[in-house]
Amino acid sequence: MSEVKVNKISPRSGTTVTLGDSGDTFTIPSGATFNVAGTLVQSGSSGFTGPVTITTTDNSAGLTLKSTDDDAGSGPLLDLVRDSGSPADGDAVGQIKFTADNDAGQSTLFADIITTVNDASDGSEDGSVFFRSLTNGSNSTIEMVGGGFKFADNGKAIFGTGDDLQIFHDGSNSYVSDYGTGFLVVQTNGSGILFQNENGTEGLAKFLKDGAVELNYDNSKKFETTSGGITVTGSVLGNGSVMATGGTDSADRRGIMTHDGSSMIFKASGNSTNRNIIFERSGDGSADESMRIDTSKRVMIGASTGYTFTSQLNVFNTASLRSTDNYNGSPNIYLFSGVDTTGGLFFEFTKADGTRIGSVTRASATSVAYNTTSDYRLKENVVDLDNATARLKQLQPKRFNFIADADTTVDGFLAHEVSDIVPEAITGEKDEIRDFGNIVDSNNNIVTENVNENYPKEEGQTWVKTETRPVYQGIDQAKLVPLLVKTIQELEARITTLEG
Repeated sequence: MSEVKVNKISPRSGTTVTLGDSGDTFTIPSGATFNVAGTLVQSGSSGFTGPVTITTTDNSAGLTLKSTDDDAGSGPLLDLVRDSGSPADGDAVGQIKFTADNDAGQSTLFADIITTVNDASDGSEDGSVFFRSLTNGSNSTIEMVGGGFKFADNGKAIFGTGDDLQIFHDGSNSYVSDYGTGFLVVQTNGSGILFQNENGTEGLAKFLKDGAVELNYDNSKKFETTSGGITVTGSVLGNGSVMATGGTDSADRRGIMTHDGSSMIFKASGNSTNRNIIFERSGDGSADESMRIDTSKRVMIGASTGYTFTSQLNVFNTASLRSTDNYNGSPNIYLFSGVDTTGGLFFEFTKADGTRIGSVTRASATSVAYNTTSDYRLKENVVDLDNATARLKQLQPKRFNFIADADTTVDGFLAHEVSDIVPEAITGEKDEIRDFGNIVDSNNNIVTENVNENYPKEEGQTWVKTETRPVYQGIDQAKLVPLLVKTIQELEARITTLEG
């Protein structure tokens, strides 16, 4: 093999220069420059017949593509060309490898960039670029295709110096994980933030800018925040306690609803002035109190103020207390007197100012007393009762049965026959009737049933008559006792006179 040293070769334009014969080596010495003004072509079996390796002994650039063209629209170009005679889908177009030795001295491919043909069809060509790198000895791949990036399962898009934000799919679930110390902030300058199903046909949740938060179940809105609080459609199931503070989160002002495993519990947790439990109904947004349990454990139905008595259950004239009799051995209403002695109070009847006018008290260990006020300090114009016998003789005791109880015959009176003789013993008028109906709203929906025309109504409500009912007279036979006593006294006086 001969050696030829050439300082400069300057061929004419269009001339081909061939260097060496088969087996020859073309060497560029250190410090020398190999300039190619035309095209460097591998031709035949000579020239660059195999891989070309550029070896450097330092970390300077091993391959530099430099353009001196003044055209700012283009720059140096590295073109990897696959010139196949039978192009097909799946063909590899080119690959750039990044190889180094591991600590065992083994040549290892640490990363590479691969380009493939996905669709070679004319007019619908598709391609992908794969970026691969080793992670724990295995390849992790990111594919750029269709204008986006595709990550394999457990391949993560990682952001932040400390890997603070990670987005990935583990094969079953998708994750947006924040490992930083601050907030995970989602911002919008549009109408809001919308969560939908995979094809956009169902709304899951909506966060409106300067507006509501809406949560859906099966594309139906169930929860919504409003300027006044929240709106819930359907039932609310809670595991724990529901606490309301009325805008002031203080131990002195808390309403709590909870369940202890066996009972539903409503609590008014607070100081001595903030423990009322109030039940309201509202049709137009205004408060309409129906019942209250105050801090002294008193129950008030129909009103909350204006009382002067200390009983534990107070039913006012705008409300009623009713017990439907379904007697099965246990009473519907059970009254217990805390005083286990004679005179213990079960019922007290008062005027509006709290003055007692009657009561039901404990008379003995096995009986009760029905009392009406008879204190001399409440009476005036007191005179002796006279002519009792003549009045008593006008009474017409009868035997009869009530229509509803045909098998039971009793002794008694007809109320209207007593009313002229002892009027205080009779309530009501003979043959009295009264109209009853329903309270309806502006849409004719029934609000309250079976009440008379004087029943309280709210704005927009009207009373509609449905039937006429008899109002039956009643008798308090105890009111006949004074007449009976006086008659006995008059008869006893006559007998004494006759015997004398």
